[in-house]
This record gives sequence, structure tokens and C-alpha cells, in this order.
Amino acid sequence: MMKTYDYVIYIGRFEPPHSGHLETITKAFHYTKNLIIIIGSANASPTPKNPWSADTRIEMINSLLNIIRPDVNSSIHFIPMEDRLYNDDKWLAYLQEQVSKIVDNKSMAIIGHDKGDSGYLKQCFPGIDYIDTGPYTKESGSAGKVVSATKIRELMFEGDVGYTASNLPAPIYRKLEAYAKTPEFELLCGEYAHILVEEDMVRPLPYGMTFFTADSVVVQSGHILLVKRAEYPGKGLWALPGVHVGLNETVDEASVRALIEETHLKVPLKVLKGSLKKSKRFDHPERSLRARLTEKNARSITDAFFYRLDSNTPLPKNVKAGKGIEKAWWFTLAEAKKMRPVLFEDHADIIDYFIG
Repeated sequence: MMKTYDYVIYIGRFEPPHSGHLETITKAFHYTKNLIIIIGSANASPTPKNPWSADTRIEMINSLLNIIRPDVNSSIHFIPMEDRLYNDDKWLAYLQEQVSKIVDNKSMAIIGHDKGDSGYLKQCFPGIDYIDTGPYTKESGSAGKVVSATKIRELMFEGDVGYTASNLPAPIYRKLEAYAKTPEFELLCGEYAHILVEEDMVRPLPYGMTFFTADSVVVQSGHILLVKRAEYPGKGLWALPGVHVGLNETVDEASVRALIEETHLKVPLKVLKGSLKKSKRFDHPERSLRARLTEKNARSITDAFFYRLDSNTPLPKNVKAGKGIEKAWWFTLAEAKKMRPVLFEDHADIIDYFIG
């Protein structure tokens, strides 16, 4: 007799939900009437790897309810989860807290394809059962048999919808057709093309490439200085002022140069250096997609410098957009706290580290 549970947990990014996800959700209802779906990479800025918001992905999954619900007594609970590249414990604590609110000490299991990473999930919930569904496969011509959200996204950005159409439930495919006509999709197509150019540049290098940058976190009187990027990568997103470290400068010198070139911040150099409180390196391999979307031949590292300017002096209002920047602006810290969905790369995590 099949073992059943009060709740079954299914975790994924669902970028986008495809036929494999549909089959797993359908299988989950063989084990439970209450499914908890964890939506990963929530509240993040759109990229070719994560094009859709958590709300959009939840809407996509909800569009399948008539297909996946075996009866009216079944229920789905959604938990959007933000990525925490530099704080696994914070991510884990939030996940446990949200699940416990729903489950309330009842029986539960995790369902999905075990790709070798299920051990971490089991540690999140000691003693929990794991239902391994195996990979979902389907005949898909020359594109291959395994249904892959990664392949779906790649072909979507390349304008080849054949594989996409054959591996998506009809409601999801219709949503992607509509999405492909939006300015947001056009912007990400440009981002995708830019990343591929960088991958071509890096590919011949025997040891790959490391992009080394310097970013500046400038705070004064409850405000933080940010810039809106006018060029790829990250075109249209807000970011910390930052530049690639030059061959003939130190990293801290590059940090100051970023402020001069991108914001025209008019603070005397001596005052700026005296306002430096701390610095930290941010080097998570997945912090940036630069030259590593379809291949892993590059990585990006940044040293971030935290400047706290004197709150007894007027906020410098003369900042203006510089090289490669559309706009420079002082945001309140309260505003910045809500900007994760429009912040470049891991800059939300960098800001969170320095100002919490």
C-alpha cells in the first residue's frame, strides 16, 4: 500500500513550469491532498536565467489547476523564497518557519528528481521522506529527450519555439507566446546575446576568466547612492556604482573612480577616504551570469567598499549620470530595502551586508 502524507513539499524555480513539473505535481497528489510548492529565486531582478517573478510563476502554475488537481479537496500552498547567496542559515530558517506555519507538526515528505542535492533538503527537515520521481523524459526530436527548463529558456531567447511548444502545457505556452511580445522579453534578449558574446570571448582561454570589479556603498543621512545602468549587462537595473579594476590601480582606487565616473559625486578625496568604514569581498560563483550562462568558463568577483558620509553635512544633491549610466540617485534606506526585484546581480545582498 502506498504511503501517504498530510503534506508533500515540491521545491523548484519553475522558470518556466513545464511538462516535467506538471507530471511531478500530478504524482504528488497520489501521496497527499496538500501540496506545498517552494518557488526559488523569488523577488530577484529578471535575467535570462530567472526571467519571471515569483507571482508570475505562481500564476502560471495556477493556470494548470484544472489539469493537476485530482479533486476539489486538494490544495496548493505557495512559498516564495529569496536567494541568499551569502547566508544559507537565513534562507533555511525562513524556509523552516514558513513550512512549519502550514504543516503544524503533521506528516510530510519532499518530492522531486534527486540530482544529488537532496541531502541538503533532508537536513532542513530531519527524518523527512524523499519521493524521487526520476527525470521526466519525452521525445523531442534533435533537441533531446530530457525536458529541461534551461533548454526551453535558451531556445526561447534564440527564437526557436519548437522544443518549447512540445514540452510545455498549453496554458503555459500561451503565456510564453504573450511574454515574447513584451519589452521585458526584448530587453532580456539583449542581455542573453551580450552574455553569449562574452562566452565566445572567454571560451579559448585555457583557464577561463575572472572579472574583478570594485563597488561602492555610499550612505549618508539615511540615504544610499545608486545608479541605473544604461548598458548591458544589467541594462535598466539599479546598481551600486562600480567599475572593473584597472591594470594600474588598486581596488580601493577603483572604488573611488567608480563614484567619480558614474555619479560625479563631489566629495573631496580626503573626506571620502576618511569616510571608509569597511570593505568585503563577494565571490559566490553564482553571483553573476557574465560569460557563464550556458558554460562555466568565467566568474565574477567584487570588492565592495562601505562609505558613511557625515550626516551633519547636506546630502550631495549634485550627483548625475556618468559613463554607462542612465541615472544616479539617492534613495532612502527604506526604499532601497524594497528594491531587490530591480537590483543588479547580488547588489541587494551586498547592501544587506553593510546596512542590514
